Amino acid sequence: LAVLIADPDSTSARLLSRFLSKWGYAPVICPDQSSARDVISSEHPPRLVLLDESLPHLGQIDICGEIRKKSGETFIYTIVLAEQWNSARISAALDAGACDVIMKPCDANLLKARLSVGTRVIRDTLTIEAMNLSLTRYAGQLESFVQEKSSQLVQADKMATLGVMAAGIAHE
Repeated sequence: LAVLIADPDSTSARLLSRFLSKWGYAPVICPDQSSARDVISSEHPPRLVLLDESLPHLGQIDICGEIRKKSGETFIYTIVLAEQWNSARISAALDAGACDVIMKPCDANLLKARLSVGTRVIRDTLTIEAMNLSLTRYAGQLESFVQEKSSQLVQADKMATLGVMAAGIAHE
C-alpha cells in the first residue's frame, strides 16, 4: 500500500520512509505542497497520507480540502503530523478532512498502529465499494428481468382478452 509523506523536513521524511518500508508500505515522499498536490491529483493516488502540519502556506488545510474533494472518487485516509498540541490547529485539520492527528516526534509503535487502522478503514471501504458495484449490477439485472416479465404479462393479458372476445363471438 502506497503512503504519501508530505513533509518539508527531509530528515523526518526519510526516517518515516524507512519505518514505512520496514512495515511493508511503499512510501512516496513529497517535500512541498505542490508535489503533494500532484501526487494526490494523479489517477491512482496513495490511499494513505502522512501530512506534516508545517507545510508552507497553510498547506495542510489546503491539501486536506483537496483530499476531501477527491474522496468523492477515492477514499484517502489522512493523518496529520502535528509539531505541538494546539487544539485550534488540530480542529482545523480535522474539519478540513484529516482522519487522524499524531504528535511529532512520532512514537514508532503508535504510528504503526494508526497506519494499521487506516489500512483497515481503506480495506473496508474498498470492500464496501465492491459490494455497492455488485449490488448496482444486480439491481440492473433485476430491472431487466422485471421489464421482460412485465412485457410477457402484458402479452398474456392481450391473449386472454382476445380469447374472451373470441369466446363471446363464438357464443353469439
